Amino acid sequence: MKKYFLLISSIVFLFIFSISAVNIFGWSGPVGLNQVITDSGPASGQVTLHWARYSPVVDNYKIFYGMQSGKYQYATSDIGNNVVETIGALKPGARYYFLIQGYSQGNTLPLVSPEVSEIAASSQTTVIASTGPYGSRQLSAVSGPESGQVTLKWTSVLPNTNNFSVVYGIQPGVYIYGALNIAPGAMPGSWHTYTVGFLNPGKRYYFAVVPMQNGSGIYYTGEVSQVAR
Repeated sequence: MKKYFLLISSIVFLFIFSISAVNIFGWSGPVGLNQVITDSGPASGQVTLHWARYSPVVDNYKIFYGMQSGKYQYATSDIGNNVVETIGALKPGARYYFLIQGYSQGNTLPLVSPEVSEIAASSQTTVIASTGPYGSRQLSAVSGPESGQVTLKWTSVLPNTNNFSVVYGIQPGVYIYGALNIAPGAMPGSWHTYTVGFLNPGKRYYFAVVPMQNGSGIYYTGEVSQVAR
């Protein structure tokens, strides 16, 4: 009986400790309906935040942040529809707390993700984010199948999406390459794959897909990253 009591007491202690740890140190993600993820870097004094769109009407984001939980003395400028943001000019090695706020036509939307926290990088580092599945479209990225390739897979979720494009680059949130109109006839629930080629083997790339409506891109999806085979 004593052993069972000690076991239960240990479990309760660990549960309480885990809740307290979240309150004290924040959480690096993914958390909330926006599936927020944080990464130190890529440069010293930087933190990169990734999230996936949840509300279909959001057209702008801001990030509020500070060095104490719940106290945000800083804020980014308008981010627009982007879902990756690197915040710089932070104290290397210090922990910061972040809250992402969505807006629609200038109106503040309800919060869909809690506060997250991360330590600002002390030196150059690689931002990993997620290889997926990530976001409502379950976007994922795997190396290969051939050298210099990464294969993406995702599903279509909105009825007004009839095609997709892919964008990618070598820095988080910075897309300098793309492939247009690669999934004509997309329908809700349909799955799509696309292999990106001519990449540098062994190098990490960052990818997003762009839902298309009548030939126009609507927004970027949540970002995934992968190393080219």
